Amino acid sequence: PKQIDKTDYDALFAESKQALARLKNVDKDQFFLHPYFGNLNKKNTFIMLDIHTKHHLKIIREIINF
Repeated sequence: PKQIDKTDYDALFAESKQALARLKNVDKDQFFLHPYFGNLNKKNTFIMLDIHTKHHLKIIREIINF
């Protein structure tokens, strides 16, 4: 949608938290196919998610401070 309100964000955050909770319970040798980085194991998946989240937070901060 072109316009997103707070309830949309709340639902997306809840869904993300549930997905992370499920991810924490997978085997350490479980692999996930990333479109650019190929197969990532559980540890590298969390590293990639951390870096990617920080990247988006940086973009948000830049927009807010523009």
